[in-house]
Order: sequence, then C-alpha cells, then structure tokens
Amino acid sequence: MVPQMQLLLSSVVGILGFFVLLILVYFYKSNKFVNGYLALLFFIVSVRSIASTADYDTIFSFLKINTAAINSLALAALPSLYLYFKNLINDFTKFKKNNILHFIFPILMFFYFKKGHQLVSSNYQDAAIAVCKLAVIVFILIYMTKTSIIYYKNFYAAQARAISDEHFSTIKSWLNFLFIIAVLASIRLLLVLGFE
Repeated sequence: MVPQMQLLLSSVVGILGFFVLLILVYFYKSNKFVNGYLALLFFIVSVRSIASTADYDTIFSFLKINTAAINSLALAALPSLYLYFKNLINDFTKFKKNNILHFIFPILMFFYFKKGHQLVSSNYQDAAIAVCKLAVIVFILIYMTKTSIIYYKNFYAAQARAISDEHFSTIKSWLNFLFIIAVLASIRLLLVLGFE
C-alpha cells in the first residue's frame, strides 16, 4: 500500500508542478527573469516526480526514462534556487552570462549517467560511483551554504541588508518558506546519499 501511495503522490506532485509552472510562466509577469529560475525549479521537481513513477505500472509507465540521468539533472535545482534567492533579494532584472556556469556540474553528471558510465571499466564502477556521490554531496553543501549566506546576510544581518524595506517585507515570508523547504530537501538528499 505504501509504494502505491508514493507513486500516486509522485504523480500528483508532478502534475501539480506542471500546472504551477504554467501559471507562473503565463500569468505572473512581474519579473520574468527572476521567475525563470523559479520556473526551472518547478520544472525540475515535476520532471523528477513523474520520472520516478515511470518504472512502475502508472499512467506514466509508457515513458522510457533513464532515472539516474534525470536524478542527476535534478541537481540543477540547487543553482536554480541559489540564483532565484540572489536575484530576487538583489532585485536583478537582467540575465548575467556567467550564471550559466552554475549549471555545468549538473549537466556533466547528466551526460555521465546518460552514457558516460558505460565507458568506465567494470573494475572501476564502484570507485566511479563513490566519486560521483562525494562530488554530489560537496555540490549540495556548496550551494546550500551559498544560499544560506545570502539568506542570512539579507534577513538576519539588518545592517548588511542590500535591499529596501518595502522589497524586503514583500518577499520575506515567501523566501523563509522556500528556504526551509530547500534545507529539508537537501538534508533528505544527503541522508539518502549517505545510506545508499
């Protein structure tokens, strides 16, 4: 009963995520640049939720998905979250080309799990997986630290706050909620990686 409930919840989360993504993209026009990072975050979570059900007998079982590759691409949620916080707090409205650099590691991990792992000799598979896990753990810790620093500087170090009081009061509750969810999700991911 529990696995069926998990599959149902994953399917619902994926479908609702795409619904929220459509609302965000088509109806929320205040700052499309910053919302692009949030849209990417919703897209990643939705795809990951639906992909996790594709291996089972669900409405998405017709999809042939490499779940390891999708899971590695889900790492792009961390730089998306970081860039969302950074750009929303600083009220940036223009895209910076160097922001693309934040997504190099998730893209490399995606291609590794898509085809690259087949190039590694079977003698070294365990070592390669251990190195990948360690790299993912470091990546998670780096981005959660970066996000935490931005969060702390702008919400709890009032004298260092770089944003206006009006902008601050508008986004504070939303970013508090999002930050708590991100910390809990990161802890869960670290625990899963640690016990696999």
